[in-house]
Amino acid sequence: ELPKKTKTQTFGDLTPWDDFNQRNSIFDIVNNDFSIVANHSKRYVIKRHGASSPHSGYIFKDSGCMYLFSTGTIYPHEKLISPFLAYAYKNNNGDLSAATKEIYSAGYGSRVVVKENEPEETIVLKVDDLIFPIEIYPKPIQNYIIECQQTLDSSIDYMGCSLLWLISLSIGNSMVVEVKRGWTENGVVWVAVVGKAGIGKTPSISNIIFPLEKINNKEISNYIKEYEKYEHYSGLNKKEQEEYPEVSKPIKKQFIANDITVEALVDLHQQSDNSVGVFKDELAGWFKDMNKYKQGSDLEFWLSTWSGKAVNLNRLSRAGSFVANPFIPVLGGIQPSIFNNF
Repeated sequence: ELPKKTKTQTFGDLTPWDDFNQRNSIFDIVNNDFSIVANHSKRYVIKRHGASSPHSGYIFKDSGCMYLFSTGTIYPHEKLISPFLAYAYKNNNGDLSAATKEIYSAGYGSRVVVKENEPEETIVLKVDDLIFPIEIYPKPIQNYIIECQQTLDSSIDYMGCSLLWLISLSIGNSMVVEVKRGWTENGVVWVAVVGKAGIGKTPSISNIIFPLEKINNKEISNYIKEYEKYEHYSGLNKKEQEEYPEVSKPIKKQFIANDITVEALVDLHQQSDNSVGVFKDELAGWFKDMNKYKQGSDLEFWLSTWSGKAVNLNRLSRAGSFVANPFIPVLGGIQPSIFNNF
């Protein structure tokens, strides 16, 4: 038997309470209860009629909401009160449902729309067909991975592994795993997706990580634009700078790198203390870079970052770079024959 369709009622694009807040000010509701005793740049100071204290609360100019210290009113105290919320307490004893029906009858909000919802389809795949245990992920994620496999011929294993990398990069240094009391580990992962050329490693990976890649590309583009403004400002003389809005040196917010040296990676990580991920279509280059500059230098760096130990790069030409808690997840593809050689 197929799941049954369900019907839901919505207020369309504009709810009655949002419409009410847009068309009424808090003063329209509470002017019989309070008076303004001071007018500051960002707020009005109000006083309850008959109160002995010098003031009872504020009305903020940006949000139009009221905030009360006084408990001697019909309105809640120490809570932001919108025009609709004030209306509900004044006319409906705080019953929001009754207040909504009342203002809806008065013409506020989009008219109620009845929608028929299709039951959510769950794609089922035999567990025997899987190697990577995608059941560790929420159901919508499982469905997405399976749908990519069925419609795009993508690899469930490659996508499942790539999502581990994405989660690791997102978490970064924000939390650690306590193995036992006094022993913690970070959540960094290195993932090598092994498969022959043309098998679809990169498309499978891209199915998962493209949202972060899109955000990362935007951050790179924004940095380039902001740095151009900074260079222009730096090239002005002192008098011109006084007449020009000050431009500070922008900070790189890029968090995914591919073809990058260890020195540049550490510099980037200095400005992003949570994490910086390395994604390479072909991991062969990453392996070769281990000893690219001098024997063992890159290898020692990567072993230190894997362990979460601080890294410090000393330079003769300029100031060195230091990252106290490196967190650099690595993801990429490699062919079996090349992998065996390494």
